Amino acid sequence: GGGSVQIQGSNVVYTPAANFNGPFLFSYTARDNGFPEKSSTATVTINVTPVYDAPQAGADTVRAFKNNALQIPVATLLGNDSKGPANEASQTLSIISVGSATGGTVSLDSSTGIVTFTPANDFIGNASFRYTLRDSGGTANGGVDTAEGQVSVTVEEFQPSTIGGKVWVDEDRDGTIDTKERFLGGITVTLTGTSLGQTVAARSVETAADGSYQFANLGPGSYQISFQAPPFLNGTLNSPSPKSVSISQPGGANVTRNHALLGYSSQYAHWVSQLVSNYNYQDSSRFMPGAFIAIDDDNTLQWSMMLDGYQGAVFTEAVFQGDSLLFTTVGADRQVRTAQLSRREYSMIQDSAGNSLVHLKNGINDLQWATVNRSSPGYSTPTYLDAVDDFFEQMGWDA
Repeated sequence: GGGSVQIQGSNVVYTPAANFNGPFLFSYTARDNGFPEKSSTATVTINVTPVYDAPQAGADTVRAFKNNALQIPVATLLGNDSKGPANEASQTLSIISVGSATGGTVSLDSSTGIVTFTPANDFIGNASFRYTLRDSGGTANGGVDTAEGQVSVTVEEFQPSTIGGKVWVDEDRDGTIDTKERFLGGITVTLTGTSLGQTVAARSVETAADGSYQFANLGPGSYQISFQAPPFLNGTLNSPSPKSVSISQPGGANVTRNHALLGYSSQYAHWVSQLVSNYNYQDSSRFMPGAFIAIDDDNTLQWSMMLDGYQGAVFTEAVFQGDSLLFTTVGADRQVRTAQLSRREYSMIQDSAGNSLVHLKNGINDLQWATVNRSSPGYSTPTYLDAVDDFFEQMGWDA
């Protein structure tokens, strides 16, 4: 019901039921002391105004590693928090601030929905922080829309682990990297998973020119490494994606997971074979200069495959500028150089989606190179150096 009514001395006291709001009706009978006595019954309506209750924060416990920031999705902390009684189930919850950290520091990035706890240098032990929870009920009529939650953090010893490998074209489909098989640069490889029972924020990297990728500073946990087969190339067969990796405590593992593609899709294989005969392609003794590069319809790099003569390139990029091609390499010395190729210096086909597969005919020593200042590169194409800049950031070279 909506509550109870009692006579207490000269007062009639109404006590609403928990979380009740709306009209409550009760009747009473009045009687006089005449002779004969007379009585009358009346009904009273009490309108109980709704007042939103404060949300309730559940206790959270997480684990972190020494000298490593822990990223916690806001959704994880909200998972055991309550919006209030049943009539407030449609409300939404959010975290509006964090603070009161012990054993480290804490910050909230509202744009990404991530709370980051950073243990104090070399700290191991019990730490904590608090967060302010808000529901969408508002504060009308004296309502309360905030509450505080506490997160207990156990900071443990950390032995960093690494997962890395290469992405290559497995021409003979035997699942191993052979001498003349080619590597793919610019491929996006993604890591997801859990560490110590907590969801790890997804991380993505681009493969270098030699097909290599690496995820460092990983804690014990279960991870998946995946990538999508890009345009013009066949998907995986011998090397399924995603690949699973388990790292046991306390860590310290270096795990290799290579990813194979099976060569060019059938509709493009004939075009490629006209440019580079299978005989030359499979004969490891033959020098075969040039490169194949895929560029999407937004004029950004999708992938690159260096043939012979580009062994010194750490990363490569190509974008169109009108009919010419801006081909850029990054050396081991981090020097960025660009060669502008005329239309006669490359061949090209397109798929139905507007993606372009480009074949460069010359080796690195056959081109005219210009050293590039990334802060003022000198070319007007909007996407020029986008992939290069992303690679520098990924490698931490701009720090």
